[in-house]
Amino acid sequence: MAGIMAWVVAIVEFVGGLMVLFGIKIRIPSLLLAFVMVVALLTTKLGGEFSAARLDIMLLLTSLALAILGSGKYSVDSMIGKN
Repeated sequence: MAGIMAWVVAIVEFVGGLMVLFGIKIRIPSLLLAFVMVVALLTTKLGGEFSAARLDIMLLLTSLALAILGSGKYSVDSMIGKN
């Protein structure tokens, strides 16, 4: 099961990261990336020092902010919508 989930996380992070980078349907991959960060925090960083989880918390909050705010006017989605 862990091997399958490793592939799922790798695909979500790679494809989702590209979609966020280019601003294509940004809310879906942002929520998936936030879910991956929550699972990473709960399985590996829970009970440890806060300094060990700072980057993961920052990535989680950034993904949630992108999911809430959307992609903006310079994204591929907004350029396609103007046509």
